[in-house]
Amino acid sequence: AGDVPQALEIFNSQEIDLILSDYKMPKGSGVDLYQKASSLKTKLKFVLLTGFADVTETQALAMGICKVFSKPFDRKVLVTYIMSMIGEAAPESDSR
Repeated sequence: AGDVPQALEIFNSQEIDLILSDYKMPKGSGVDLYQKASSLKTKLKFVLLTGFADVTETQALAMGICKVFSKPFDRKVLVTYIMSMIGEAAPESDSR
């Protein structure tokens, strides 16, 4: 999604169990998206990517966000974490 309102529109029109979002988004933030989406679905899994110190991992976890990855981050670690959240094994050969 290109911005928070568009992400919410997609969220409301589809069955979504996990959101991977950047902190900085047009028309809001990843935290705004989390707060609005989680009010609609209580068991939402949400992973936040950030290059900013606007929200600490401690603050995000206290809100209910599952994990915060600070940029730059290791993509393999991110993929492994997300795959574990959805109950699948991460691909071993993709090093991007």
